[in-house]
Amino acid sequence: MIGSDRSSRKGILLRQATIRVVTITLAMVATIALMVVWFQHISMDKAAHKNMASLEQFYTGKLILQEQEWQEAIITLHNRIELLNLFKSSDIDWEKVKKSLLQEATALYPVILITDANHRILLTQTTSTAPSLSEHFIANKKSGWFENPSSGMLYRWITQPLWLGTGGSGQLIVFIPIENSLLFRHALPFTDLFVLYHDRVVASSLGNTASLHPKEIEAETFWKENNRLDQRLVPWNPETQDFPRLLIRHHSEPIFTLSEITLLGIMMFVMLSALFWKTLGLWLVELTRRITTLGWVAQEFSTDHRLTPAIQEALASAREGGNDEVTVVANAMTHAQESIAKELQERKIAQATLQRISSHNQLLLDAAGEGIYGLNKEGQTTFINPAAARMIHWEPNELIGRSLHGIVHHTRPDNTPYPHEECRIDAAIREGKIQRVSNEIFWRKDNTCFPVEYTSTPIVDEGEILGAVVVFHDISARILAEKQAQHYLIFQRVINGLYEISYSHVPLQEQLEKALDFILAVPWLAIHAQGAIFLNHPETATLQRIVHKGLEPELLALCQQLPHGYCLCGRAALSKTIIHAHCIDERHDILFNGMKPHGHYSVPILSGETVLGVLTLYLQPDKTSTQEEESLLLAICNTLGSMIERKKLEESLQHYALFLEEKVQERTSELQKHIATLKNTQNQLIQSERMAALGGLVAGISHEIKTPVGTSFTAVTYLETEIVKLQAIYQQGGLKREELEHYLSNIQEATQLIKANLNRASELILSFKQVAVDQTSQEKREFDLGEYLKETVFTLRPQLKLTRHQVIIECPDKILLNGFPGALSQIISNFIINSLHYAFVDHEPGTITIQAGLKEDHSVFLHYRDNGRGMDEETLKRIYEPFFTTNRNQGGSGLGMHIVYNLVTQRLNGTIECFSTPGQGTHFQILFPP
Repeated sequence: MIGSDRSSRKGILLRQATIRVVTITLAMVATIALMVVWFQHISMDKAAHKNMASLEQFYTGKLILQEQEWQEAIITLHNRIELLNLFKSSDIDWEKVKKSLLQEATALYPVILITDANHRILLTQTTSTAPSLSEHFIANKKSGWFENPSSGMLYRWITQPLWLGTGGSGQLIVFIPIENSLLFRHALPFTDLFVLYHDRVVASSLGNTASLHPKEIEAETFWKENNRLDQRLVPWNPETQDFPRLLIRHHSEPIFTLSEITLLGIMMFVMLSALFWKTLGLWLVELTRRITTLGWVAQEFSTDHRLTPAIQEALASAREGGNDEVTVVANAMTHAQESIAKELQERKIAQATLQRISSHNQLLLDAAGEGIYGLNKEGQTTFINPAAARMIHWEPNELIGRSLHGIVHHTRPDNTPYPHEECRIDAAIREGKIQRVSNEIFWRKDNTCFPVEYTSTPIVDEGEILGAVVVFHDISARILAEKQAQHYLIFQRVINGLYEISYSHVPLQEQLEKALDFILAVPWLAIHAQGAIFLNHPETATLQRIVHKGLEPELLALCQQLPHGYCLCGRAALSKTIIHAHCIDERHDILFNGMKPHGHYSVPILSGETVLGVLTLYLQPDKTSTQEEESLLLAICNTLGSMIERKKLEESLQHYALFLEEKVQERTSELQKHIATLKNTQNQLIQSERMAALGGLVAGISHEIKTPVGTSFTAVTYLETEIVKLQAIYQQGGLKREELEHYLSNIQEATQLIKANLNRASELILSFKQVAVDQTSQEKREFDLGEYLKETVFTLRPQLKLTRHQVIIECPDKILLNGFPGALSQIISNFIINSLHYAFVDHEPGTITIQAGLKEDHSVFLHYRDNGRGMDEETLKRIYEPFFTTNRNQGGSGLGMHIVYNLVTQRLNGTIECFSTPGQGTHFQILFPP
């Protein structure tokens, strides 16, 4: 009985154990099945979110690259248009422009517009599907997107400034269509793309633009035809308010459909609920709770890596079951998580610091305008910034890990190979020293080169050279600017030198010889040290060689005199245009045996339409002409023409001055005879002195007035020539507005020049006339003291400008006197002449100071000072005596200071005092009533 009871109990226990094992096994199988399905959907959900995040990042980069491609496309189109040289003048051939735009147009930009600064459409090139645009739309639509209401197509609007030549600045505008083919090119498998503009589909990678349901656009995840659809909206260009959006849709196909998963879940839930509650009961529920708690703790800790109060409370709850395995695991997790949390926090701080530094360095590299790349100690590229890649036309990923010497630095500026062992960039790694170079070149991917300036700096860590960092930039613009500045400086030096020569007091032939030396010294014309200047003889229609340099004896004999139209020089004189020859051709009428190959510039020297001569220069064989050189030579010949005209005018004025001097000498001779007969009459001697001063005044007039009169004559001659040309064109009926404006501008400039010089001559004549009248009439009148002192000193300009002395006048404005200005003028004149003849005898630069003004009692004071050699005491005592002079051997009369004394004391009713010390100059003080 006892054995049977044990057997039955054992069987019961065995059946119970079997039932429990089977139940647990079934429960585990069902649980595993449910967990597989559940994990499948969880993993699909995470994968979908991850894929959408990757797709969003991928297409955001694609949109940025697309914008860059469009910007580069319009810049390329802009450069091609400017390379066509279509906008160099105001007469633009718009048909030629349109033809060129049609050749440049592609499917990328079927709509191309050119507008002026006022947004008026100057030219349009469109296809049949292009939108119709108005000037009002262009003026108000600055940039962004445009939807064609007729076709429903969306266009990207991009503008680029464009120089229109003399027409000013304008804009180049392109419309780029957003088409289905654009999205189809970028679509990935299981991915659909839609472009939404104002909540309407304008392009689709599916090949149609059917509208989406609004709910589908608003939902990020939904099911359609048993497919899970995840989608994101990405702005095309978030920098503007009005922009389209890109809708990205990703397809996911699950193993089980949603209905199958629902039915299976319900069945398993009913079965497992009954089995679990029947067999395992609350123990399994509690165990599951504790295990779930540990799982939540692990998940939370893996997410945040912090031992929060919620995690600590959950661990305490998991340990409530007793000293079982779950409790041990909970205790172990508590200790492990405490140490891990501390270590992870420290690591997180270090990683954040490192990431921040790395991101900052990358931003600096990307923002740098110079090219920057790094090398390891083997010379291989470790990084390269975008600026460097753009300059050498390579992609950065194409250069990483490669040596750049054989790619961009393989050849020297003189086209000789550049050995790698001589490279100064790699020398920084070899020698450990900074290398700075500013005269080498880098080569682009298209085998073109550009000048660079670079610095190669070694990277050293604890004494070990790890590599180098190279910083370079393109110096093409700087070299071009320096070259242009050098050309402009040389041009200015030549023109300034020619003007300086033209104002020198030497014969015309000597001026032309110096001018020819200046011209032949220009280095960038590639001229031989050979040339000549011919002057025209209009009576015989021939050219006479005046000066030359470096010509062969045969040429000196054959080119002494040339008729118009003969050889290159004669043709230049006849046609009045520049003649250029790059070799000895059929236009060379003068030939001889042994003539060396050469080229020629024959430039006419013109004054209006009158040929004054020809400048001929010898060139290297096959030397081509440039617009810059011809402009320089025309300017040089215009200066030579002014020099020749000026010299001829000076010669005519000199003859006239000699005539006046002869007349003055005749009258002076008669006056001297008269003085000899009235030698004992002091008043007659004083009058003679005044007449002599008046004669010097007349000579000064002739000398000073010749320059403005001569310039006015030249301008009148040029003005007459321009008017004749204008009249001829008008009579022929071919007068254009541009030609009329050109002639009016030239006439206006000539008129202003004549007016300025005649005003100058008028001022000279009025100044000399007023002073001469005052000195001869001695009438009383009202005058401005300061202005009259300046006019008096101005009349002595012919004597002063031959010296290096300086006259300073210090007098307040608006001091009006009613007196005898002639007496004051004669006093100042005698003072200055005495200083020139006696005080500054050693020809050292001196200073004369004239101070005038009113005292408190309204009397007038006049102080005259010079810093000359001064006078001794004996001379100072006799200075006012008549006929006393220390310079009688040089023509001094001894009456100058006697006349000054009489004028001050008798005419002005004033007083005069003189202070002087040898070597310290002389000081006169004059005081007289107003």
